[in-house]
Amino acid sequence: MKNATLTLRAATSIAIASLMVDPLAGCSGAPSALPEAAPSATTAGFGMRADGRSQKVQLLYVGDNQNSRIQVYDAATKKQNPPPMRTITEGVDEPYGLTTDKSGNLYVANLGDDTVTVYAPNSSKPKTTIKNGLNDPFDVKVDGFGNVYVANNPDGADPFIQEYPKGASQPSSTWTAPVLGVITGIALLDPMQKGETSIYALEFAAVQSGGTGELLSCYPGNSACKSAGYTFGVTGGIAVAESPGERKPFEFLVADNAIPGVDTFVSGQLNGQLVTAGSPEGIALNATDSRLYVASGSSESIVEYSFPGNKMLNTFTPPEANVYGVATTPAGTYH
Repeated sequence: MKNATLTLRAATSIAIASLMVDPLAGCSGAPSALPEAAPSATTAGFGMRADGRSQKVQLLYVGDNQNSRIQVYDAATKKQNPPPMRTITEGVDEPYGLTTDKSGNLYVANLGDDTVTVYAPNSSKPKTTIKNGLNDPFDVKVDGFGNVYVANNPDGADPFIQEYPKGASQPSSTWTAPVLGVITGIALLDPMQKGETSIYALEFAAVQSGGTGELLSCYPGNSACKSAGYTFGVTGGIAVAESPGERKPFEFLVADNAIPGVDTFVSGQLNGQLVTAGSPEGIALNATDSRLYVASGSSESIVEYSFPGNKMLNTFTPPEANVYGVATTPAGTYH
């Protein structure tokens, strides 16, 4: 499945199939059902100063699939194209999706050995490994209560998403996708609302004309994801920007190789398109949703943009890398 997945991801250069603009009716994160203001994450990541002492910094994690490593950067740096602060290789095997939790722990979905490895802040050795029930894990996310969600793409079978309760080695819930394809990214809606967290998933399927991607919604208590009524070109990662206290409707951001770029939607309507170079894959928002990081596999770099202004600010280019996953800490997940 590993080689098949990469071949499927390479089927780019197709037009956007179509764009539906019906709102996501019934979704727990619809604008009328957004949660009341919840405390946002304030825990910063930890880096190392030149004198060897730890310091709180904003960290950017970049997954290098080709070389099985994670490069760690100072996300707050103003230096253009800076060198990585450190590199994580232990427990990393063809990494794709990355994420962090409220405490700054890093989670890596390893396509190469069917695991998710978890790293404490400032550690380069995994403290926990999730492996039971995983099959070609492509992305991972964590809610505000420590529950872990993993997207799987088994060879010759329907893709599925599993939820692992905090500290558990066995999954408690499973959602199957409606189309035999590849789930390229997942994002959480209402991750700070216990029992109400739902999932957005992007699925890409090869067809005779090239391929098409669609948005899926996966609700608590259900066993299958449903089509949310949006189709795209070749999809990559997805992120959700929420506003505490219903100050504005939530947005979801979709990496679409067909533009190439990132589509943003508000209340079911296309709100804008950020056109990028290369092939946009993983995407991530910082803690205040003021910075957007876009990973490009073909240009082998991460580009930082202001959000929502979409002004290019910086580029992070790991040496001789094939980038896909990207994550920040503090993360733009826990509002």
